[in-house]
Amino acid sequence: MWLLLLALLQPIPDSAVTIARGASSQIHEPSQVVVRTMEEWKALWAAHDPRNPPPHVDFSEDMVLALFLGSRGTAGFRVDITGVESSRSGLTVTYAEQRPAPGDITAQMLTFPFVMVALPRQPGDVLFRAGQDDGQHPADSRSVPRTD
Repeated sequence: MWLLLLALLQPIPDSAVTIARGASSQIHEPSQVVVRTMEEWKALWAAHDPRNPPPHVDFSEDMVLALFLGSRGTAGFRVDITGVESSRSGLTVTYAEQRPAPGDITAQMLTFPFVMVALPRQPGDVLFRAGQDDGQHPADSRSVPRTD
């Protein structure tokens, strides 16, 4: 049983690099984005942080996965990519939203949690699958078809 569980849990590849993470994005709607070209990267970054240039990514070798949770009513929220599984049809990316614990004292302000990760370029579609953080919100999945 334990071996089956371990086989199903696919950690983020060692070659994955977190490009940006935080609670303040100019992208206010929930979205999952796959970026495979410099043009897509510049457009995404300009929407996310128009005041700063995008970090360098070598799109001949890498691609970017970006998750934006949308607005949250307090501080203390975070999103993490918890696993990436490769198959013949593409990637399945598992992520989890971390929420403040009940009773935590948090700043009452709008936040827009996000994470962006670069990893080796993979062909095919990308399926984003939300894991359950606290058991109160059902898991969700969304597929992002390949566009190049």
